[in-house]
Amino acid sequence: MAHVTVFSGSEIRLSGRREIVLTIFGGIDIYKPTLAKRIMEELQNFRNQPAPVTATQPVNDIDRLINYLSGRNPDGSHRTQSQRTTYILTIFGGVDLIAPTLVQEYLEIRELVNSGTISPAEWSVLAGRMLAIEENESISSLTLFGGLSHTTPNKKEEEKQISSARNMGLLNTDEEMALRSVSGQNRQQVRSLLRQVALGR
Repeated sequence: MAHVTVFSGSEIRLSGRREIVLTIFGGIDIYKPTLAKRIMEELQNFRNQPAPVTATQPVNDIDRLINYLSGRNPDGSHRTQSQRTTYILTIFGGVDLIAPTLVQEYLEIRELVNSGTISPAEWSVLAGRMLAIEENESISSLTLFGGLSHTTPNKKEEEKQISSARNMGLLNTDEEMALRSVSGQNRQQVRSLLRQVALGR
């Protein structure tokens, strides 16, 4: 998918496997996808693959999923993994890559778990591979007479969003405390919390 901004301002949310962003004399905010969206995308790609037909034994979907996420074909051979790729070209403009907030990450994972779209058996596989799914991304950029920045919410901004979500009834007391305990922390601790949600702990 291509996004072109000329002499204006816009914002987009990355959603495809291949994105091209061209900005000329303009400004654009690019919102990166949450981990929940990336997980669902990987699972949909997996589910769209035809199941192998074997005459000797039934196909185990969970084994197939493990092979898929590990970059292997059903027979164990290596598979070239499809990587999420974004190309950004900026000429006399400004681009801001914006990471999702902790509240957004948490609420979307919780919603995905509660929806039942992903089975407990699938979650047992996916939860342990969140880092690999999150890092399956490549961003290439070329900036000429412009600027490219990466924005990640700081602890103060995260705390403000947590309070707002609690006041709106989106979080209970335990959830609020859990989010505050990892706000402003490194990504590994955030993934650990999301993994616990995914596994229903």
